[in-house]
Amino acid sequence: MEKPTSYPNGTIKNWGRYDVKSIAFHEIGHCVGLSHTPKQTFYESCVMYPGAIRTLANPAPNDESDLREIYNKILAKSLQNNRALSSEFEIISDEMYETEILIITDYAPIQTEMMDDFSDFVIHGKVREILPALWNTPDGQAPSSEDSDYYIFHDVIIEIDDVYKGKLNNEQNEIHVRKIGGVIENTRCRTMTPDYQKGQEVILFLNKDTIPLTSKNEPEHYFELNEQGQIYVKSNGVAMNALGETVDIQKDILSLFATAN
Repeated sequence: MEKPTSYPNGTIKNWGRYDVKSIAFHEIGHCVGLSHTPKQTFYESCVMYPGAIRTLANPAPNDESDLREIYNKILAKSLQNNRALSSEFEIISDEMYETEILIITDYAPIQTEMMDDFSDFVIHGKVREILPALWNTPDGQAPSSEDSDYYIFHDVIIEIDDVYKGKLNNEQNEIHVRKIGGVIENTRCRTMTPDYQKGQEVILFLNKDTIPLTSKNEPEHYFELNEQGQIYVKSNGVAMNALGETVDIQKDILSLFATAN
């Protein structure tokens, strides 16, 4: 396997050049609660070593065996949650693209009761429209160099039903949520987190855009809190967060703001 080029800020270019199996096991390790191993020579053969996916063709057999055992214990619940989350919305199958940019987010999970403390804005609404994808370059065109600061994004327009935190203009009834990812010509950019679907009911924990490259770009927009600020409300009233966990809206969310008020 050809050794791929690494890029800063967690951005991976030319996804097809990477060892998918190693990356899959590395990320599964995070899903079951494992952290990165120390950067010591002894651990470089471990799939949880940060550089393992860039230096090894495959995870070590012991790592693979241990992770399979742990993963199988939670697989049934995970599959059940994923089916429940996706059953109401169309699932679009993957296609091949000439260039693939994968943004890997490695944030520690945030408990729902703590999201209010870290967010600037919390709303309850419905996805009205998903706007076309754009490059975040100054001129909006594809970058001429492989700079990890450049990526594809799209804005999601949310119709606001309730505002739990933050202030809106008197006549403002919608908000733009900026989501990294999208397809432009033969280039696809994606993250490891769920995307939105038109008509989806959501509760969102949002932060202002403070990134110098894009913060002044109009319209005014927000990002999800640590890529985890999405709470999906299904037609039966059951809510799930971006990690696939069931959330009690009244107990886990509304009670936070009732206490604050």
